[in-house]
Amino acid sequence: DLSAQEAMKFTDAATREIDAAIRCKFVGTKTVTVTPQAAALMLSRLSPQQRALSGNVGSSYARQLADGLWRLTGEAIIVMADGTVGNGQHRLRACVAADADFITDIRFGVPPDSYAFMDIGKRRSAGDVFGMAGITNAKIAAAVCNVVRHYDAGRLPSNNGASGDTVATPQELREFYEQNAGIARSIIAGRKVGECFRLSPSMMAAMHYILWRVNPTRADDWFERLVSGEGLHGSLKLLYDT
Repeated sequence: DLSAQEAMKFTDAATREIDAAIRCKFVGTKTVTVTPQAAALMLSRLSPQQRALSGNVGSSYARQLADGLWRLTGEAIIVMADGTVGNGQHRLRACVAADADFITDIRFGVPPDSYAFMDIGKRRSAGDVFGMAGITNAKIAAAVCNVVRHYDAGRLPSNNGASGDTVATPQELREFYEQNAGIARSIIAGRKVGECFRLSPSMMAAMHYILWRVNPTRADDWFERLVSGEGLHGSLKLLYDT
């Protein structure tokens, strides 16, 4: 533990407030604007039971912090009763990496035997966020946005939706959808082809949208012929003859 003399070296109010709460074994919740110095203090007190770091998640959080996109959500950083930090290491590391403050709730005094029950809930997906916003075909729309964003960046997403150190947040995907109104139309075309050939409707919709941006008329014509079979030749024609 830091001595009282060492604690006096803290230069910002957030760090002193967090350190004091840990020292006096405060039990309860505080809403704090965490500074990089405060984050570094809490990282020095990580519980040995912390799960492995995810570089993709950390990079995504750091990008949001640097861009000023972080919001107070009520999802608290947890400080156990023994003074160790039991939850929140990705947010804290992102704060240090981005050199940016963020506002959050911090829950102090959580019993150590509660650790096994943390982070066991289902994470809200981009499809969930799209659905809550009233977007039709929410899960497909979110998946299309993810594929097209990665295509535009010269990468392809992996099975978990990540590519390299880039993970799009649900909010970033929703903003992408709102900025690309043609995606809704491409989903209709993509679903038809997907159902016809038992292919992923989101991948077909992403393909349609990528082609549609280059030549709307030819993209629509090609997808319509894939469904109808009219005017197809060679290997594509064989799909309808078997």
